[in-house]
This record gives sequence, structure tokens and C-alpha cells, in this order.
Amino acid sequence: MDSLYPYDFCARRPLLEFHLIAGNTEKVLSQCSSMLSDCVLDNRDKAMLLSTSGDCYYLLGKKQKAFRLYEQAVSICPDDRTLLNNYAYYLCEEGRRLKKAEEMSRKA
Repeated sequence: MDSLYPYDFCARRPLLEFHLIAGNTEKVLSQCSSMLSDCVLDNRDKAMLLSTSGDCYYLLGKKQKAFRLYEQAVSICPDDRTLLNNYAYYLCEEGRRLKKAEEMSRKA
């Protein structure tokens, strides 16, 4: 168990942020996966965990998986500016779906 309150997103988030700052990509992915399955989440928190996982998979070179996670996150929170901006950035980096990337960056 990651904390005394395994179902509480707020109680577990500091450990996730620690791993993010420390650059522990594998631990971030593990933490996100665990929190997605264990925690009671609102849509914004769920989208944040999915997009954070997407960021990690992108950094690991698993870009298809990253893009699938971004799509899931956008379907949950289509107006999240940070999510739209980051997803648009990664699409542009890959030269993929540039029209969609442009639309998302305008919305962000």
C-alpha cells in the first residue's frame, strides 16, 4: 500500500510528484497505474494520471501507447488546456495529425 489512505488520490499524489521530480519514470508509471485502479477519482484527476502516463511512455519511446493514453485523457477532459497543449506538442514533434494538433493548441 502506498499510504494509510490507499483510495485517497490527495494522500497519494505527493509520492507521485516526488517520483516525477526525481525523474523516476518507471515508478511514475507504476504509481499512476496503481492510482487509476485503486483511487476514487474525478474526471480531472483521472485525465491527469492518464496524461502523466502518456508523458512517461513518450519519454520511453513508446509513442503509440502514449498517444492512446492522451486520447483517453482528452475524451474525459476535452477542455483541459495543459493536456491539450502537451498532446498537441507531442503530435507536432512526430509530425502526426498536424491539423488536430493545431486545433488543440488553439483551444489551449
